[in-house]
Amino acid sequence: MKEYRVEEKYIGVRIDRYLRKEFPNLSLGDIFKTLRTGKIKVNGKKVKENYRFLEEDRIQNYLQVEEKEKMTFIHLSQEEKKRLEDGIFYQDTDILVFYKKAGELMHKGSSHDYGLAEQFQAYFQNEDFHFVNRLDKETSGLVLGGKCLKIVRELAEAIKKRTIIKKYYIIIEGIPEKNHFSLKTYLKKGENKVLESKTAKEEYKECSASFSVIRKNKEYSLLEAVLETGRTHQLRVQLAGIGFPILGDIKYGKKRAKRMYLHSHLLKISDWEKEWDTGIPTEFLSYFNNK
Repeated sequence: MKEYRVEEKYIGVRIDRYLRKEFPNLSLGDIFKTLRTGKIKVNGKKVKENYRFLEEDRIQNYLQVEEKEKMTFIHLSQEEKKRLEDGIFYQDTDILVFYKKAGELMHKGSSHDYGLAEQFQAYFQNEDFHFVNRLDKETSGLVLGGKCLKIVRELAEAIKKRTIIKKYYIIIEGIPEKNHFSLKTYLKKGENKVLESKTAKEEYKECSASFSVIRKNKEYSLLEAVLETGRTHQLRVQLAGIGFPILGDIKYGKKRAKRMYLHSHLLKISDWEKEWDTGIPTEFLSYFNNK
C-alpha cells in the first residue's frame, strides 16, 4: 500500500478524473470497481466516484497497476520558443492569454503532430496546461489557457456559465440593413460542414450571437460580434446563412482573400474582473481606409 497527500493541482477535482489521468490503463469500469472495493481510499475511507479532493486529503493506494509514465514533451526550436514568447498577451501563475495568428493550429491533429497546446506544455514543462477555448486555424486573436487542473476546471465552468465574455471583429461581404442585429439558430456538425436550422431539431444545438456594424463601405462591413454560445463554426455559419459570409471563408462563402477575416479581440473573465482587448487589427482597418 502506498499513501500520499493529494497534489495541489487535484484539489477540487473529482476522484474518477484523477484516476483516469494518473492510471490511464484503467477502464472506466475498473475505476468504479476500484473505488467500490476500496483499493483507492481517501483518509482511510471509501469514497464515491464524484468525490472532490480537499486540501488536506491523503490517498491510500492498494492498486497493483503502475501509475502513468512521466510525459515526454515535444522539442521546441529557438524559433518556436520565440514565437510563443512574442505571442504571450498576458500571463500570471495561473493563466495564459495568447495572441494566436491566423494559420496557427490550436491542437495536434491527423495531419499535424502538435499545435499550440502541445507547444506550451513543452514550453512550461507542464502537462496540466490546457487551453479552455479554441479558435479555428484560420481565425486570429486571443485564446485562454490554465496552468493547473484546478484553474482549467474553474475556467471551463465559467465558460459553461457564460461568465467569460468573448467578442470578435469580422469583415463580411455586403452591408446589413440594420446596424445592430441578433441571430439565434440551431447547428449540427455534418461530415464536412456544420449544418444550420432556423428551428429547433433533434441533435441540433441552440446558438446565439449579437452583432454591431462598426464600419462599412460599398462592398464590405466590419462587425463586432458578442458570442453568447460557443459552437464550432458558429459565426461563420450564421452569417453565411443570412447572406453575409465572412470575407475569405471559402468553406461557407465564395470570395477568396489573404485570410479569413475573423478575429477574437476581447476576453473578459467577469468573476475575476480581468479583461484583455487587442483592438482592431490593422489588416482589418485597411479595407475601410480610403474606400
